[in-house]
Amino acid sequence: MKRLFHANLVRLLRDKVFWLSNGILLIYTVVYMLNACRQERSGLVGTHFLEDYYFQFTIFIGLFTAVFTTLYLSTEYSDGIMRNKIIGGHTRRNIYLSNLTLSFLASIFMTFMGLFGGLVGIPTFGVWKINGFSMFCRILILILFLLAFCAIFTFISMLLPNKSVSAVITILTFFGLLLMASMMMNKLDQPAMISDTILTVDGIQFSDPMPNPKYVEGKIRDILDFAIDLLPSGQGARFSINEVNYPVRMMLSSAFISVFVTALGMFFFEKKDLK
Repeated sequence: MKRLFHANLVRLLRDKVFWLSNGILLIYTVVYMLNACRQERSGLVGTHFLEDYYFQFTIFIGLFTAVFTTLYLSTEYSDGIMRNKIIGGHTRRNIYLSNLTLSFLASIFMTFMGLFGGLVGIPTFGVWKINGFSMFCRILILILFLLAFCAIFTFISMLLPNKSVSAVITILTFFGLLLMASMMMNKLDQPAMISDTILTVDGIQFSDPMPNPKYVEGKIRDILDFAIDLLPSGQGARFSINEVNYPVRMMLSSAFISVFVTALGMFFFEKKDLK
C-alpha cells in the first residue's frame, strides 16, 4: 500500500484539477473575507468576530472534494491504471484504501488553503475569540466530516468506471445532501410565533403574535437536529454560520459514516468485475 500511495502522490502533484481547485478555493475565500471586512468597516453589519466568517467556505468544500475525487479516480479506469495495479499484484483492499487516503489528503490540503485565505480578515476582525481548545475541536470536526465526504465520493468513483456518469452522480450527491441539510435547517429556523402584516390608513402594522403552524417541536425537532449533524453537508452548513453546538456528536457521526461507507465500498469493490 505504501508504493500505491507514493504513486498516487506523484500523480496528485501533477494533477491540474487539484491545483485549479486549490486556486479557486483560495481566491473565493480571500474575496469573501475582504468583502466581509469592507462591510464591517463601513458599519453595514453589527460587530462580528473572525470566526463568524472564517469557516464560511466549508459549505462548499464538499463540492471541491466531489469534483477532484471523481475526476482523479475515474482516470484509473480510463487510462488503464486500475488494471496495471491489479496485474502488479496489489490487492483490491489496498487499492481502495490508498485511493481514499489520497482523496482525503488532497481535501485536507484544499481545506487548509481555505483556512489560509481567511487570515486576510485578521487586520479588521483581529484573531479568533474562541479559545485554543475550541479551535482545535473545530478543526478536528472539519477534518472528520471531510473524511466522510471522501468516503462517500470514493465509494461512487471506485464502483462506477465511466468518468462522465461518476462525475454527474458525485456532484448530484453533494447537492442532494446539501439540499437535505438546508431543508431541515430551514424547518428548525421557523419561529414559534408569527405576526401578520396589516395595511391600514396609518401604514403597515403587525397583528398580535400567533402560533406558527410550521414550527417544529418535540421529538421531531430533536430528530431533525441530529440528522443535520449526521450529514457531512449539514456539518458544513452549520460550520459556515459558526453554529457548532454538539461537537462530539458531529465527530462521532462523521467517523461512523466514514467507516460504514468505506467498509461497504471495499465489499462491493472486491466483488466488482474489473474488465
